[in-house]
Amino acid sequence: MKLIDLTIKEFSRELASASPAPGGGSLAALCGALSAALCQMVSNLTLGKKKYADAEDIITDTKLRATTLADQLLKLVDEDTQSYNRVIEAYKLPKDTPATEQLRLDAIQDALKAAADVPFQTLTQSASAMPLIKAVIRHGNPNCITDAGVAAELISTAVRGAAYNVCINLLDIHDEAFVSDLKQSTADILSSVQEDLDHVRRALALAVNLEDPL
Repeated sequence: MKLIDLTIKEFSRELASASPAPGGGSLAALCGALSAALCQMVSNLTLGKKKYADAEDIITDTKLRATTLADQLLKLVDEDTQSYNRVIEAYKLPKDTPATEQLRLDAIQDALKAAADVPFQTLTQSASAMPLIKAVIRHGNPNCITDAGVAAELISTAVRGAAYNVCINLLDIHDEAFVSDLKQSTADILSSVQEDLDHVRRALALAVNLEDPL
């Protein structure tokens, strides 16, 4: 069963079940995919209109990039759940002899690294949506500016949620260099996205006369 093939109602029920997966990691990827889809929507409502002809090339490129990004993030919805399941399977491996115990420990470490890498992919892919959001806010149909604002808030959720899932998997990984590199990269991306998000929120606040943008 692929999560992305479920209806919204079916996905919601699966998410609400007693099973730990799908969980926040898959939902973070879905938030990123929905944000990219909103960028596509704003692009589609801009292209072909004479008043936005000067932005045709920029919006066409934005739409293409958003389409690719949405597809990539949808794949990560299922990959996140699969990576979690591999960690659980590794912990269930036999440990009745020193040899099998070592094999089990190695499998756990490999599975944890993979489980940290998948949300890191969600983090990096979702972060790459921010320039697209800024492009549709600046050059897209202004009637859709709040849709672009929702896209930005979804990216905020996607990157923060993905970062949580990266870091929780790093807690039990013994490879110090791997942990250090991924932590630093995660922190750098979060900082960059927050800067972009602040910019977008200020722009939206001015556009809709919202007094408290942050």
